[in-house]
Amino acid sequence: MEPIKAISIVHSASRNFKEALDQCLKAAKSKNVDVKGTHPVNEVDIEKSIKSSKSNLVIVIGGDGTMIRTIANLIENEIPMLGINIGRLGFLTDLSVDSISTTLPKVFSGDYLTEKRPSLSIKVDNSDFLTGINEVVFHSGTVAKMLNFSIFQEEKLISKHKSDGVIVSSATGSSGYFFFGRRAYYLSNRRNICNFTNVFAKLFFKPSRLTQR
Repeated sequence: MEPIKAISIVHSASRNFKEALDQCLKAAKSKNVDVKGTHPVNEVDIEKSIKSSKSNLVIVIGGDGTMIRTIANLIENEIPMLGINIGRLGFLTDLSVDSISTTLPKVFSGDYLTEKRPSLSIKVDNSDFLTGINEVVFHSGTVAKMLNFSIFQEEKLISKHKSDGVIVSSATGSSGYFFFGRRAYYLSNRRNICNFTNVFAKLFFKPSRLTQR
């Protein structure tokens, strides 16, 4: 892959990011990578700042929440992102703080692979289209009120059931839900969308995999 020449760094606004940031800056200096700027994830107009910087890569320091918020802010720019976990689980991040010094210089030199992730496009009645990074939840808005659901893939009925709600998850958001739902998590080379009934109401309902068309 092409070497990285310029980066922007986005960091958590609530966690202690200084150690990870210092190591990122040190790695960038060792490879003559231009650091265009560092930004807290809640910075106003962060999208405009990073877009104008013409960075080849955005490094995100934080947990899954920081990753999701950064993706949401920059999704229209299509700039590759690399996550460094300083949170708890870090399903969406790629590196730990301990691996920055050994792995990041290799990334800057071109030793990396990019992976495109699908998002969800949501439209309710006459609303504008919205973008979902992890999932969309269909729910009555009231606790312990069950609904009848009919789920179609295009015009084909694939599920009809009654439950508290339905979660439609992208491939990015599927990991946590499968672990939580006590189902085996599987990998696929294809882009998938997963949907399953709210596990509180119906644990025996198996998740369904919908291949993106």
